[in-house]
Amino acid sequence: MTTKKTKTKAKPKTVKTVKKTIKKTAVRVTNEDIAKRAYEIYLETGNNNELENWKLAEKELSKELSKKEFEKTLDSSL
Repeated sequence: MTTKKTKTKAKPKTVKTVKKTIKKTAVRVTNEDIAKRAYEIYLETGNNNELENWKLAEKELSKELSKKEFEKTLDSSL
C-alpha cells in the first residue's frame, strides 16, 4: 500500500523585535539654579550688575549641563 504524503507549508516563524528605547530625561537649568550661581558670581566678583551676573551664570550652567550630557552619551555608547 502506498501512502501519499501531502506537503504543507511550514508556518513562518514569528520573530519579535525588541527595540531598545532610551528615555531622555529632560534636564534643564532652572531659574533657581541660575539665581544661586548669579549670587555666587556677585559674591566672588563684587559686580553689582544683576543682568551680567545672570547671563554669565546661565552660560556657565548650560555649558556644564551640556558637558555632562555629552559624557553620558559617551558612557552609554561603550
